[in-house]
Amino acid sequence: MPHLRAVLYSGQVSEGEPVYEFERRFARFIGHPNVLSFYSGTAALHTSLILAGVQNGDEVISTPMTAEPTNMAICHAGGKIVWADVEPSNGNLTAASIARCLSERTRAIMVVHYGGIPAPMDAIRTVAERAEIPVIEDAAHALGARYGNRPIGVSSEYPCFRFKRSNI
Repeated sequence: MPHLRAVLYSGQVSEGEPVYEFERRFARFIGHPNVLSFYSGTAALHTSLILAGVQNGDEVISTPMTAEPTNMAICHAGGKIVWADVEPSNGNLTAASIARCLSERTRAIMVVHYGGIPAPMDAIRTVAERAEIPVIEDAAHALGARYGNRPIGVSSEYPCFRFKRSNI
């Protein structure tokens, strides 16, 4: 409790050494070299879309099998949602469906690891690399999950995780 009190009374709850230490440790945990913490998962998704270059009218391939914030972030960035089909057995996007949705206006692919089940990232990466567009992973459900022998989050340019506060 003294450490928590020190952070709360420091005047820096979203900056400062405790936040930087969290980001360094989380980067090691997921195996991704660049980690920034945000106040919400939606803000992280929105920022990822902006960094990916999504502008008004650009298309982002996504999934309807997700919570509202995933696709609202696309709208907030000015993008147009293009929904791809999912694998009926797990609710995740399929690479073949993503490939069918690609157009000259596509600027990003938004992947959700539905229910914490990893999407087929190798196949999705192949499609994305061929089209030269980035992948944004909404990994809100997948913290600690693995795809093959890799942690979720290392197969994309922009992995976004979410931590929910506990009512305990």
